Amino acid sequence: MSKAIWCLLILGLVSLAGVAWNAPAWATMDMKAFHERCIMQVGDDCTSMCGSFEEAVSVDVTTLEQCRAKCNSLAESLRTNDAVSDCSGSIGTAMDLCLEYCQSNH
Repeated sequence: MSKAIWCLLILGLVSLAGVAWNAPAWATMDMKAFHERCIMQVGDDCTSMCGSFEEAVSVDVTTLEQCRAKCNSLAESLRTNDAVSDCSGSIGTAMDLCLEYCQSNH
């Protein structure tokens, strides 16, 4: 092989190693991280739902299935509530983060 191909191959391997080194293999999301990400990703008028999701998964949740059920149940409840109808996209975002929290902690 030519020197150029070897250099590209080595550069690619070094790049992949750098990505693998910096990426946490089993990172967990704590409640603070959940809250911060939720506040940043949902609409400004919908941030109160982040606290609702936090409460839902922080009490009496011992298994992944219980945690996921609470996220799904709360999202369904919020979707049917007329008071938050302008937040339908944000409900999905908060629910996805809630499920991610469950997955990383149970």
